[in-house]
Amino acid sequence: IYATRGHYENSSGFVLALNEDMNRRFGGTLDISANFRTVVVRGSENRQRSYSILYGPRYSYRTSFPMTPFVHVLAGAAHKDVRVKPTGPHASDLRFAVSAGGGVDFRLRNKVSVRVLQLDYIHNSALGTRPQALRVATGFVIALGK
Repeated sequence: IYATRGHYENSSGFVLALNEDMNRRFGGTLDISANFRTVVVRGSENRQRSYSILYGPRYSYRTSFPMTPFVHVLAGAAHKDVRVKPTGPHASDLRFAVSAGGGVDFRLRNKVSVRVLQLDYIHNSALGTRPQALRVATGFVIALGK
């Protein structure tokens, strides 16, 4: 966050998305994510962490094919944190964040799918970092309930 202020950064992490379906097309998504990165600047480690919790409407285009494309618009909060190791400054910030994006799920079985691709544009300016970010995710989808 200090080392990459004003620059794009790549980090690793996870996304947990909980979807509720109101009908075959519309529902809502609760998106919880965390990203981690450590950058060495002049011999000191900058341990960077970014967390977000977002919620918003989701539209899914369901057909008889095993592919389900979807789009969503989410809003909520994002928290960024940086610690300089071994000893050094620490900063954290909590800000409003919005996200827009979508993806494609490929159904393997009745209740199991693979998220082939999820691509989101996220706007968040915590700690003065570049407010725009592109997030790419993939993983498994497990349906609970009907």
